[in-house]
Amino acid sequence: MNSHIWRCAIALLLAGTLWTAPADRGEAASSTFQTYAQLGHLFLNTAQEHFILRSLAKYNSKEPAAPPGFSPEIGAVVPNSIALRPLPAIVTDEVWATMSYNYVFLQDELLIVNPKDRTVEDIIVR
Repeated sequence: MNSHIWRCAIALLLAGTLWTAPADRGEAASSTFQTYAQLGHLFLNTAQEHFILRSLAKYNSKEPAAPPGFSPEIGAVVPNSIALRPLPAIVTDEVWATMSYNYVFLQDELLIVNPKDRTVEDIIVR
């Protein structure tokens, strides 16, 4: 009985670690005490991306088309002609790493953008 409790506790601990672990994008944090946001990178796992899409569905109004010459990709600079919006509290309260980011929908893509330099940090496809 006691070993069964330990196995369940370890399984829950591992499940929690997997649930909150960032998606592997080929980079790792340089310190376990630094968050990805502190390092200037945004890493979202699939569950977080789905949550953000669901949460923003009611905020989605008019979706602009990408202006000529702009191709949405990670690291691209979003032109000033595209209006960015801060992520709402419903998102940032649940996914803390997104607290300082803005967003814009461009057709079928949600761009998560660093407002300091307008670079695309993540793209979530619907």
